[in-house]
Amino acid sequence: MKIFLLITVSFTITFAVSLKLLITNQETKINSLNEIITIIDLKTDKIKNNFTYDLRPQNLRKINENEFNLMPILHKDIIKKKELFSDE
Repeated sequence: MKIFLLITVSFTITFAVSLKLLITNQETKINSLNEIITIIDLKTDKIKNNFTYDLRPQNLRKINENEFNLMPILHKDIIKKKELFSDE
């Protein structure tokens, strides 16, 4: 009976310790993944902010002047659909 009790107690202690180590290991992995997610979120926020800044009208004008030199379409240059298909 003493041997059975000794085996049961040792098994219970071993099981409890191994379970505690397993839980600690999983918590460490979860914390590591949470840190990675936080870093990725910060990077995406920076990209969104930069994109928003780049699309401001003043910046778009500068980009147009420096790179493309496009001219706006004037209202008198717009061809109406009726005029386009009136010959048919």
